[in-house]
Amino acid sequence: MGEEVLRHLTQIEAALPQAEWTRLAQASAAHAAVFYTGDTPEWAFVVSSFDISEQGFPEGTRGYDGAARSKSSPLIVRLTRKLAEHAVRLAGEV
Repeated sequence: MGEEVLRHLTQIEAALPQAEWTRLAQASAAHAAVFYTGDTPEWAFVVSSFDISEQGFPEGTRGYDGAARSKSSPLIVRLTRKLAEHAVRLAGEV
């Protein structure tokens, strides 16, 4: 990864615990998807967790995805799986 990308991911990781999280309505009971939005003064987040057992993973295995949007520039960063999972866990504690 480039230095700039790593710098942004480091900033995002530091901002995640400060985010105010909101759980959105569950989109699909069939896929047990859960979505959250998060907000800090610098970043806006959307993250999700979803069942991936239908893809051949063990029952109860979750997938994670997410993105962060900078409020100071037109930058959108797709979160790594690790950061998306961390964000979902933080949001789920709300």
